[in-house]
Amino acid sequence: MNPAYQAGTIRADVYRTPTDTPTIVVPNVLLVRKDLDADVACAITKTVFEKKDALAQANPAAKGISLENARKTDPVPLHRGAAKALQDLDAN
Repeated sequence: MNPAYQAGTIRADVYRTPTDTPTIVVPNVLLVRKDLDADVACAITKTVFEKKDALAQANPAAKGISLENARKTDPVPLHRGAAKALQDLDAN
């Protein structure tokens, strides 16, 4: 199976179905060009984590943002600026 696709579940309460429904999910990934300035990519990545609560108010899917999940970008490589931001966030 392609790592971009994962098994998931739609809870019964979402669409008021009798049972949970198995499905395929594709994680949200913010894509940038590899030549984007590393400092800009670092700042964007840090801002996503700093503003996670506000993002989750706009879209509950943002609750799933985590340092662990942020590294799961296969088959697209993690931008060097994003990698630096995640390393800095791990240190805090």
